[in-house]
Amino acid sequence: MKKVSLFMMAISLAFVSCNKDDDDDNNQNTDTIKPVVTVMSPSGHSEFAPGDTIHFEGEAVDDKALSEMKVDIHWAGDGHGHGGKRASVAEKWDEEFIFELSGREYHVHEHLTIPANADTGMHHLIVTALDKAGNQSEFVEVDFHVEK
Repeated sequence: MKKVSLFMMAISLAFVSCNKDDDDDNNQNTDTIKPVVTVMSPSGHSEFAPGDTIHFEGEAVDDKALSEMKVDIHWAGDGHGHGGKRASVAEKWDEEFIFELSGREYHVHEHLTIPANADTGMHHLIVTALDKAGNQSEFVEVDFHVEK
């Protein structure tokens, strides 16, 4: 009889523990809020030369926990936008930087070097952030020019 009682107690305890975890996952602990990104530098329509360094400053804020910030820089001389498909121009400057973030607010300050052989013209700098739950921010786009 003791074995049956102990077995029933163990099952009851396991069931109660599982229900508490399920309740937490379905209520206040679920993170569905996207992080917010702000770019302070470079400012839009800045001009640089091949070989210059771009002073990048960006900030990400999230209600729970940040994971990473992605900075995508690519040539935009073909006039493409970012509402739909991205043009594939492999011979142009196309580089991605990923910065690991922590906490709920994180400031990134980096110097990004423009390749000495970078094509001239308009370039896009696209910044997004992810939080630990996988929510992605809206992208922030800064257009800049590379001129010789």
